[in-house]
Amino acid sequence: MPDSLQVLLVRHGESVGNAGHATEDAASTELTARGVQQARAVAAALPGPPALIVASSYTRSQRTAEPTRERFPHVPFEVWPVHEFTYLGPHAYAGTTLEERQPAVEAYWDASDPHGVAGEGAESFATFLARVAEVRARLERGPASPVVVFSHKKFINALLWSWLAGEPVVSSRRMARYRGFDRAVPFPNGGSVEVRIEAGQMWISPVRGGAMEGLPE
Repeated sequence: MPDSLQVLLVRHGESVGNAGHATEDAASTELTARGVQQARAVAAALPGPPALIVASSYTRSQRTAEPTRERFPHVPFEVWPVHEFTYLGPHAYAGTTLEERQPAVEAYWDASDPHGVAGEGAESFATFLARVAEVRARLERGPASPVVVFSHKKFINALLWSWLAGEPVVSSRRMARYRGFDRAVPFPNGGSVEVRIEAGQMWISPVRGGAMEGLPE
C-alpha cells in the first residue's frame, strides 16, 4: 500500500442504455440529457483542479469527463483501461435493451466460471481482474494526486473490492463474492466515491450521488 494516494472514482452519467433504450454495442453508448447534467454537476462540485483526469475509452465515460476537462483545461488527461466489465460479446448488445439482455446476464453469473468467455469479443472475469490490478498498481505508483477517474460501476466496485479484500484470487467462489459485493453497493450514475491512503492507512467515503462534495482542497 502506498504512503499517500487520493483518488475520486466517478461513475459516468446516465446513458441511453441506463435509461432503458436499445444500444448497438457496449462502448459507443451516448449520455442522455440527464447524463449530461450529471456530468456538469460533477465538474461544478470539484473545489479545485486535480493533478490528473482519467477516463475510459467508452463514449459515456469520455462525455462525462468533458465538463471537468473544460473547467480545468491545463490538467493532464489520460485514457486508461478503466472501461466496464464487458462479459457479454458485442452481439449481445446490438439493438437490445438492458432488460432484454438480462437472461444472458443471469446465465453468465450463474455459471460462475472465472475463465469463461461468453462470446467473441467478450472478457473473462479473470482478465477483468487482471485489468483492475493493473489500474490499481498504476494509481498506487503514480506521482499524480489527487486523481479523478471517470469509469463504470462494475469496474469501480472491483477496484474498491480489491482495496478492501486484497488482491482478488481468481476462483468461482471469489467471482460469486464479487457479484454479491457489486449488487450490494448502490452506485448511481454521476455518483462518486473518494479513496484516500495516508501513511499506509486507507479511508473510503460513502458513495455520493447527486450533489457531490468532490475532493477536499
